[in-house]
Amino acid sequence: MVQVLYIDTLFFVNFAMDFFVLYITGSFLHIRKRLPLFLLASLLGGVYAVLAVVYAFPSWLSLLLSPVVAVLLSAIAFRGLGSIRSFLAAVLLFMVFSMLFGGVISAFYTFLEGIFDVRESEALALSDVILILGFVSFGLVSLLLRFFGKMPREKYATVIAELFGKTVYIPVLVDSGCLLSDPISGRPAIVVRLDTLAAALPAEIVMCARGKRTEMPGNTALARRCRLLPAKGLGSRTLLLSVRPERLTVQIGKEKRECEALLALYSVEKNHFGGRDGLLPTALLSQGTPRKDRSPL
Repeated sequence: MVQVLYIDTLFFVNFAMDFFVLYITGSFLHIRKRLPLFLLASLLGGVYAVLAVVYAFPSWLSLLLSPVVAVLLSAIAFRGLGSIRSFLAAVLLFMVFSMLFGGVISAFYTFLEGIFDVRESEALALSDVILILGFVSFGLVSLLLRFFGKMPREKYATVIAELFGKTVYIPVLVDSGCLLSDPISGRPAIVVRLDTLAAALPAEIVMCARGKRTEMPGNTALARRCRLLPAKGLGSRTLLLSVRPERLTVQIGKEKRECEALLALYSVEKNHFGGRDGLLPTALLSQGTPRKDRSPL
């Protein structure tokens, strides 16, 4: 019996699987998910799957190309991660999830084959099985997304800071794991890329924050506005120079809150703030009185 495999079905199933695996990978790593890039990466994944079947790639070639394709799809979908470590983590997690779902689908295919005798049955063609597996994978991914939906979901905000007479707008990622604060006053700190604030800060503060050894400014007036905050992350400890703004407002959508917080200056060029310029502690969202922005758009 000749098996008929429809290319459009094969492409659709692999496109959907790549998209959902990329989505779950991004959710795990709190990476900003950009739909056009995800669609482009999934499109290439679907095309690769079709080519592998049409040209009957041997096992050794498929084994060689699989990690290359994983790197390519991750590079497209998660463009702009900033650090090699973050990118490699995304590639590795993408491959793990792909193998996980591939194993589940293979097991389900074996189950269907035992019941319907797919290779000999005319009632259930191979293309039908692939389509069924596509819907099963969709249901499995939906359940996982529902499960992870119970976890704190990534949220974005804009911090409006007035620093030394200048107003700076900072796009940030709201992060429940950001617990940085002043050990003396207990005031929470927002971690911000130094380059984002450099134009609004005095040159001496920028130099102190960017130096190999973080230190307080020598100018007494500037030193009164700064704090050294002990920070821990990725297995290392460091000191971050922070500055107290004259005024600070956190905006999510049309809702604004005036908060009391420090701005911790993060000087490492390669960083990963979910595609944003800083990390905002979740605790700050409960500060102040929310008010609606009724200004015309």
